[in-house]
Amino acid sequence: FMLLVGLLEALLGFLLVLAPLCVHLATKGALRSYDGWFSVFSSVPCGRRAFSSLIGVIAPYTASIGATLQEVSASSVTASMPDRPWLRNPFSSVHAIALA
Repeated sequence: FMLLVGLLEALLGFLLVLAPLCVHLATKGALRSYDGWFSVFSSVPCGRRAFSSLIGVIAPYTASIGATLQEVSASSVTASMPDRPWLRNPFSSVHAIALA
């Protein structure tokens, strides 16, 4: 059920970002960095989830852990993810690859 909700949220974000994306491309030109794309996506409801899904296509493990990007800049990225049992190692701490 949560997967379906996540997919619907990402789809809604993609649909809502079309107009701001077209305006940005028409007025300011091409987006050449991830932080530029993120700023356009985060300006609409569900945009952060949609951008995170887009990154999940490029890096499939990111999609599998359900991470959502909160902030993106040229030098850093802040993400959040739900605490799920399969993201933990045998020592009950978050698996290192999930933190990378």
